Amino acid sequence: MECFMGFEADPGTLAAARGGDRQAFRALIDSLAKEVYNMAYRVTFNEADANDLSQEVFVTLFRNLGRYDPERPFAPWFRRVVTNTAINYRKRQRPQRVLPDSLASDEPAVEGLTPDEVQHLENALKQLPAEYRLVVGYYYYQGLELVDIAAAMQVPVGTVKTWLFRAREALKERLEKRFGARA
Repeated sequence: MECFMGFEADPGTLAAARGGDRQAFRALIDSLAKEVYNMAYRVTFNEADANDLSQEVFVTLFRNLGRYDPERPFAPWFRRVVTNTAINYRKRQRPQRVLPDSLASDEPAVEGLTPDEVQHLENALKQLPAEYRLVVGYYYYQGLELVDIAAAMQVPVGTVKTWLFRAREALKERLEKRFGARA
């Protein structure tokens, strides 16, 4: 079993799905769905858009699964599919979509923040460039190491470090403007 962002993918299911078995592909989608949705939500901050993006990821997976080399780990290859699809999706979307009233139900809790502070954090995250949001999502919400993020995004580790630093600085600046020095 290969682990990807908190789930297990059965090699037999992967092989069958690559071979065109639709039931195996459905099982693969079912095992990936929650993590893909959570990452999509981190990019879009909108439930409907996260569902659309998740669907797009699975269409891309269906079209490209034959290109996956089973001699290599599935997780890094699939992270690239998710990342590239998310970046392309955001480029096609209109900026500044309206945020939902609450966070997605299974997202990590933001401890010690009031609902107003959580909303402002969401707004600050939403204003970041797509690459920064992806890095923040992978690092803080998915718990990936910098080298894994770099592989998923097909950029050098130094670029990931820079994007993460810049994302933190931008968030800090935006939140300090709103809440003062305690942010």
